[in-house]
Amino acid sequence: MGQALRSFSADLGEGTNGMADAASGAPASTKALGRNVPVLSLSFFAVTLGNSLWLSLLPIYLDSLRFNAFLIGLTLTSYTGATSLVYLPSGRLSDIVGRRAPLLGGCLTVTVGTFLLHLAQTPELMIPLLLVVGVGQGLMGPSATALVAESVTPAKSGFAFSVYLIASTSASMVGSASSGVLAGLISYRNLFLIAGLLGLSSLTALYLLVQEPSGRREGSLGSAVHKSLAGSVSGTVSLLRAQRDLLYLAVALSFHSFGLAMINPYVTLFAKDAVRMSIAEAGFMLSLQSLGLLLAQVPFGQMTDRFGARAMLLAHFVLSSLSWSFYALSSSALVAYVTVLFFGIIGAMDMPARRTLMVEYSSAEVGKATVIGSLDAIIGIAGIAAPIIGGLTWSSLGYTAPFYVAATLNIGASIPLVMLLRRRKPKPEGLA
Repeated sequence: MGQALRSFSADLGEGTNGMADAASGAPASTKALGRNVPVLSLSFFAVTLGNSLWLSLLPIYLDSLRFNAFLIGLTLTSYTGATSLVYLPSGRLSDIVGRRAPLLGGCLTVTVGTFLLHLAQTPELMIPLLLVVGVGQGLMGPSATALVAESVTPAKSGFAFSVYLIASTSASMVGSASSGVLAGLISYRNLFLIAGLLGLSSLTALYLLVQEPSGRREGSLGSAVHKSLAGSVSGTVSLLRAQRDLLYLAVALSFHSFGLAMINPYVTLFAKDAVRMSIAEAGFMLSLQSLGLLLAQVPFGQMTDRFGARAMLLAHFVLSSLSWSFYALSSSALVAYVTVLFFGIIGAMDMPARRTLMVEYSSAEVGKATVIGSLDAIIGIAGIAAPIIGGLTWSSLGYTAPFYVAATLNIGASIPLVMLLRRRKPKPEGLA
């Protein structure tokens, strides 16, 4: 494994910051930077595989527990909302204390919360535990993304993000494809136990192998948490005031994410109720989305490096609206399968472009994780109510309505992005 990590690091290119040894805290060589990408990729493969086993079919499971459409939306909102709210202080905390503490704390929280979800079958238990898992995800996300960016040269960032995303995408594909079958064999509730064990393996790998960027620790962890919480809102407002481009990007991504969050819980319910798929067929359908992401991730990451993140993100928005509308027209399982595969292919345009843009606006004064965490929080908070609104739309206007409404909102996301396209790209020397 050591030789494989060295080879992979060389392919990605060396980073530019000093590192600290994971065990001792002593500075490591610059060559150790690139090894973080495969370590993070494998660790997040395990976490994502576990999550996708239960999360992809969670709406159908909640439906079997007699949750109505509103409660299904509310339950999903508790998970996504907690993640989004924690992003705001999490990025700042990571820039102060380093990447390892939020990564390890987040992974531990996800693991414990997932084990406990095995016991939950009512909204009173399900919603608080999904909040716990969402908090853990929010702690991990900005640190992992910033660490990927710090572990390679800027010219390789699109490719590095693609490699990192391939790991989670392939895990989602495997998890979605097998979730329905496993639920039938061992019961859906036991999927939470499998996910907890996978989270435990990821926690071990992160503790033993992730290398820490140096030069961040400012005081105790407690004071750092207080500083991150106290300055998260005011700091984000100041950041958006200082950089108009980030405001445009935040507005564009907020509209897009609202539309996506509006339809996400109802993709599988549409397959079950409108297309009459079984739970295993719905799980297989979601695996096709992950397959599309997997096949297109590296090509679109390389296209992001070549043609620019702004153009790729705009193309993603337009094609997403078309695909969501086409899905609502699905009259058979075959049509739904093809459309969801297309979901995945065009979805691969998103994250390499989004993350590359966010990193462009970091600086020596404003760290990468702060920018990523602040924007992810804004985007997520903007979409907190989206699953609930999707549920109300589903109940009052019919199965297809959430998809058409979301597609229309998504077209609106293109307007601030076009404004961003017309502005100049920030200078490379502004990067940390």
